[in-house]
Amino acid sequence: MGTPNGLTSSVFPESGNEPSLDYIDERRKETKEPPHKLDQRYFRMVKSHIRHGRNDKLLDLVKSNPDRRVNLMEDTLLHIVIACGKTDLAKSLIGQMGAVHLKAKSWNGDTPLHVAAAVGDCEVATELVRNNKEIIRERNLKLETPLHKAALYGQRDMFWCIIEEDNDCFKDRREDGATVLHCAIMGNAPSLALEIARQYPELITSRNADAVAPLQLMVTIPGLFRSQMALGSLESFLFRCKSYPSSSIFMLFSFRHSVFFFVFWF
Repeated sequence: MGTPNGLTSSVFPESGNEPSLDYIDERRKETKEPPHKLDQRYFRMVKSHIRHGRNDKLLDLVKSNPDRRVNLMEDTLLHIVIACGKTDLAKSLIGQMGAVHLKAKSWNGDTPLHVAAAVGDCEVATELVRNNKEIIRERNLKLETPLHKAALYGQRDMFWCIIEEDNDCFKDRREDGATVLHCAIMGNAPSLALEIARQYPELITSRNADAVAPLQLMVTIPGLFRSQMALGSLESFLFRCKSYPSSSIFMLFSFRHSVFFFVFWF
């Protein structure tokens, strides 16, 4: 996936959206790394147009070939514009593209909605879904949906924006069996994780492919727990200023069971 400053950018029975694992495995065997093919002239032209705000030129490029790849990661122009945070331009490009082109995937399988979910651009996400609602359930090579991306990057508003469009997609799992709750924890987003647990308590006891439950995953993240080391006054003050919700670690698992149950059960 592309980054804003550069131009590069698991399926379980209950998921309800099960792509072929054979297809994924075969593609990975064939393409272990991005192909070393780059039209440098086109790449530099796109970079220049974005940098200097030549939106009309970019619109012309999309009209002529909406699926043309720009960089080594095989991002399309729409992928890159979204990653660069050009919301208005991205919406204009979407309006010029057919629904099928909105599902174009980069080398790692990310659609434009995956990119929008990662950067938290709700306006672009809404426009993409309005033009092609099927894009919500599209998966990348890790079998991540855009909702997984939003959780992994801690994009709270984006997460609930996607849920509003498809309130059943929270059931989907990644290739490693991770739920959106696992992803929020891995993304170091305890506030979002707590909201997800409150809304979907069935995910609290759900395990990934390695049989790891959310609580077990949470204790592997040092930043969520106070160190037992003796801290000076400055370090103690900084720790207290961290923006984690009060008692979120234990509140997350207090809906159905006591904390002691989880500690001794696992």
